Amino acid sequence: AALTPVFIVNDNMSYYTYSVYNSSTLTRTKIDVNGQIKQATWKKSTESWDVFWWRPADQCDVYAVCLGFGVCNNQLKENMHLCECLDGFEPASAQEWESNAWSGGCRRKNRLQCEGDRFTKTLIKGSSDPYSSNATGGT
Repeated sequence: AALTPVFIVNDNMSYYTYSVYNSSTLTRTKIDVNGQIKQATWKKSTESWDVFWWRPADQCDVYAVCLGFGVCNNQLKENMHLCECLDGFEPASAQEWESNAWSGGCRRKNRLQCEGDRFTKTLIKGSSDPYSSNATGGT
């Protein structure tokens, strides 16, 4: 390992720091748009950052990564999207989802068929009306 990590916790503070073995090694730690913390070193040969450590290790463990009405599925390989919308929902911003940023979550494809902003009374066949004056509890 190129780094020596140190995590400090005491009554006044808690923080993370690290020391680099080779002072000529460029490193960076960042939190990406999806809430994952990543550490990387600069590779001169490819002129790119090489991520060698990240947490949470499973991106689906990042809090609210898919947000409202979205489901995280790290097994989705065919379309390469980490998040998908529940049935009846679609990405709130297709452009964000194409760039793998799911901060907008999902929205309904169709408006709910409700009477105003309230619930409607629906009885299941064979059940009694729990709101009637002759309803009994605990049966």
